[in-house]
Amino acid sequence: MKPLKLTISAFGPYLDKTEIDFDTIGSRGIYLITGDTGAGKTTLFEAICYVLYGDTASGKDRNAKMLRNKKADDSTETFVELTFVSNGRKYRVLRSPKYELEAKKRSRKTGADDKTSPAKNKEHNERFEFQMYSEGRFITNTIEGNNEIVSVIGIGKENFKKISMIAQGEFMDVIRVKTEERKKILTSVFKTEKYSRLTEKLKEYRDTAKIEKDSLERDISNAVRSIECDTESEYYVDIEKIKKLDYTAPAQLGELTGILDRIIEEDSSKEKSVSDKQKLLSNKKDKNTEKLTKARDRENKTKQLMAVNEQLKDMEKQLPQMKSREESLKDNPQKAKELGENAKVIESKLSEYDELERISGELLRLKKEAEKNKTNIDSKYAEKSIIEKQTENNMKLLEELKNIEQEMMTVTDEFNKTVERGKELRNLERWYDNYSKAVEKHDSEKKKYKAAQNEYDSVSEEYERLNKAYLDDMAGILARDELRENMPCPVCGSVSHPKPAAIHVNAPTKARVESAKKKAELCRKNYSDAASFVQAAKRETETAADEVCSLIMELFDKEIKSDDTEGINGFRAEFAGYMKSCENRCRELKKRKTETESKFKQKQVIESTVKGSKEKADLLNEEINKLTVAVESGKTMIRSKTEQYEDISRKLRFESKKEAQKQAKMLIDKAEKLNNEYNKAKADVDEYVRNIEILKTRQKHFMDDIEKIPDEDMGKILAEKADIEKEAMQLSKLREISVLRKNRNENAQKVIKEKSEQYIRKIEYFKNSEDLYNTAAGKVSGFAKMEIDTYVLSTYFERVIERANKRLKIMTSGRYTFVRSEENKGNSKVGLDLDVLDTESGKTRPVHSLSGGESFMAALALSLGMSDEIQSKSGGIKLETMFIDEGFGSLDGDHLDSAVSALNDLTKGDCLIGIISHVDKLKELISKRIVIKKDKTGKTTAKVEI
Repeated sequence: MKPLKLTISAFGPYLDKTEIDFDTIGSRGIYLITGDTGAGKTTLFEAICYVLYGDTASGKDRNAKMLRNKKADDSTETFVELTFVSNGRKYRVLRSPKYELEAKKRSRKTGADDKTSPAKNKEHNERFEFQMYSEGRFITNTIEGNNEIVSVIGIGKENFKKISMIAQGEFMDVIRVKTEERKKILTSVFKTEKYSRLTEKLKEYRDTAKIEKDSLERDISNAVRSIECDTESEYYVDIEKIKKLDYTAPAQLGELTGILDRIIEEDSSKEKSVSDKQKLLSNKKDKNTEKLTKARDRENKTKQLMAVNEQLKDMEKQLPQMKSREESLKDNPQKAKELGENAKVIESKLSEYDELERISGELLRLKKEAEKNKTNIDSKYAEKSIIEKQTENNMKLLEELKNIEQEMMTVTDEFNKTVERGKELRNLERWYDNYSKAVEKHDSEKKKYKAAQNEYDSVSEEYERLNKAYLDDMAGILARDELRENMPCPVCGSVSHPKPAAIHVNAPTKARVESAKKKAELCRKNYSDAASFVQAAKRETETAADEVCSLIMELFDKEIKSDDTEGINGFRAEFAGYMKSCENRCRELKKRKTETESKFKQKQVIESTVKGSKEKADLLNEEINKLTVAVESGKTMIRSKTEQYEDISRKLRFESKKEAQKQAKMLIDKAEKLNNEYNKAKADVDEYVRNIEILKTRQKHFMDDIEKIPDEDMGKILAEKADIEKEAMQLSKLREISVLRKNRNENAQKVIKEKSEQYIRKIEYFKNSEDLYNTAAGKVSGFAKMEIDTYVLSTYFERVIERANKRLKIMTSGRYTFVRSEENKGNSKVGLDLDVLDTESGKTRPVHSLSGGESFMAALALSLGMSDEIQSKSGGIKLETMFIDEGFGSLDGDHLDSAVSALNDLTKGDCLIGIISHVDKLKELISKRIVIKKDKTGKTTAKVEI
């Protein structure tokens, strides 16, 4: 991706629409971005990252409120537009975030902004455009456009930052990332995802094989544990030993199946022997059962004969008494007939009782209805009087509340205006708090900066003194530290050292000088970091001050400069008074608003009540008239029904139908009782006679049957039966044990035979699949923990290192070269870690041991090496742009020249590199510039200078 034209509007510090024509800089080479501190140099890179990926490079300013310039009015849109070329094709992308527009009402009298009643904020919707000129496509869908941009450029935001942009304060991340993080970057660039998928697939094969192997092993083990053997068998001891083993090897399974054959054969023989004995015992049991059945039959029939004899004797004794009772009741049928005829006479008059009861009911209903109508008339008159009184009172209340609606609307409108004013004042109060915290933080950071500066000056001065003394006495130090008798001199080669050079008493050692140098470098880094923190705190303070002054101007029409600290703090006390006054007024209006709303609701309720009362009074008048007519009609009907009731009553014998029915029922019941007594006495005599004849017949049958059955000893038969059942139970148990044991052993033998061959094949397959997976996953014992995709990437990484070392050797005058670390660090993944070879010491050491300037050169060299490699055929991605934000300030003159030379060498192809820096020498070395300036009003401008 190579930028052609960048347009920024109301984005960060760029208030006005600003255009930067990269085309005038050229298609390759180095250009410098320079200008005032805080003017917005880094914002250019942030804008490019935002328009491409929808997020800034830092990732900190994600919300629209932070992206949008605070001073932009509603007519100025916040957006970033970039026209660029990628792989020879031209594209344009525009992105505008979602943010609020603070619309305001205008006063009708003055035409000025009405501070007390702002309108509701409107919203600017997110806007996105991606134009693909070569393809003839225009995309406005954000998700689709984001995917297309990543496809066009070839990398996402995170890798774009790591490969194409060395951000301020993040250059050490380029060289210090560990294998896992660097692996993600290289995988995305060199498209090696298929190797990690291969490892995952091998793991699936290994896991599946293990599950199947373990399942077969469990099946075989369970089958072995299920084997049962008679304790008296000669194979019992062997089987128990096998069952106690945790694992039965495949070689043992063949021997085991042979033993099982013999055990199963033993149980089959036992089963047959028991079965033969059961058959003999069954015949014996059948004979015993036959004898027992006959003996029990004789015993039962004897008992039944005795019972029949006793029952026959009792019945013959009672028969004369029953015949005598039958004779005494022979007149009952004639008496019953007479009683029935009397009952029929009474029943013929029952219908007249029904008519009398009906008339009585009518009379009762008419009297109740007449009484109810009189009561309702009185009630309606009373209700009507109450309604008329309430209506009179409600009309008076309505007169008192006739203006309440206008009063409520006036109070509500004033309350809403005061609430909105309070929101604006609270917003200013929040920004005052932010301003106070920012000032406090700025003061704190300035103190830390001063302390870091003093420490750096002191430590640096000590290092210079020690280094000078060390260089002055180098010969003496060499003689003291290196010369040993009979060992060659590193200068002349002599093994004899009669007069070694002398040194001063206080000459420092090389280790002491190196220690002082490291301490000075650490203090310089702390000093540099402290300066960055001071600048950041200052920017926060300025931002808060701008917002406070802007709100004061907006709310109170009072102008205070953002750098007027005394004016800002002085107005806060005055502002507190406005805030308190607004809060008191708001509480007062809220109370009045509640009161007027309550009265307005009361008025609505009363109006509804008055209307309902009038309707109800009219309805009551109609109901009273209807009830009066009903009362007069009821009186006439009551007189008529009373006369009918008296005529019928005089003709009837009993008081009521119930009394008549009771008398008729009593006569019928008495007649029925007389008939029943006689019929029952006659039936009882007949039944007794039949039963006596039946008992005599049964008596003869029992006597004949008993004579036919031989008389045998019941106790002896039962004892013989118990012995047979006991023996049968023992044989059944023995047969059940043998059968169950044989079945279980046959099942076990079947499982072992079926699973053994599968198990042996599966063990071999699992071993092979596990070896393949461990090799691909870097888990082979005794070897570096390098996965296959890491191994492939290490080849690409070696090429990157080889290309990076060409630059690093130039920048460091041949002192440092990168080497890939293959050291196995415990359980950590290896293969893509970096070390450096220091030619002065001849030793390899970690990259994090480099000083600040050395680290920057190393990071720059590695980024350039990555740039070279990804533009080669193996990478498949063409890197056409690189951005470098600061870092050159840590380099001395020679190293700075070397770094710029390396960058110039990279741009000889077709690459454009932008550098942000304050280093003056870079201005001499780089002629192409983008100059960023910020005027007194805070407005930022950008200009291309060639």
